[in-house]
Amino acid sequence: MQPVRRIVVAGASGSGKTTLAERIAAVTGSPHAEIDGLYWRAGWTASESFEDDVRALADRDAWVTEFQYRQVLPMLADRAQLLVWLRPSRPVVLWRVVRRTLRRRFRRELLWGVNVERPLWTFFTDRDPPYARPPHRFAARRNRHRGPSSGTRCAASA
Repeated sequence: MQPVRRIVVAGASGSGKTTLAERIAAVTGSPHAEIDGLYWRAGWTASESFEDDVRALADRDAWVTEFQYRQVLPMLADRAQLLVWLRPSRPVVLWRVVRRTLRRRFRRELLWGVNVERPLWTFFTDRDPPYARPPHRFAARRNRHRGPSSGTRCAASA
């Protein structure tokens, strides 16, 4: 059996995609490309070259990344050798999103080298707070993006 060299990790925001992708990359020796880093530019604007950047990533021999952004899902699924689906419970996801958001706002963490979250004091006054967003419905996506029929493996966690 050939070693798995191209891996995508899917799940709702706060499910642990990036954390697991980083750990998988460390174990496998495949480079981790954080897909948010490819997408976001200064001022929370989308990169104009995002799809080209993901295409270049997908064309590489080895990588680990997160499975998100609808416009590039098929591109990643077609090249991935392994899809890992994270499905923690809603309370776990909610706790992680709130904790991460508060940490980023309190510390004024630089995200993807170009952005910071809004100030901490806006946490409860935001019009679209991260703790109020429903998690993505990845079960439906799992059925739509299974990857090529040539044998892409899918690992799911409950």
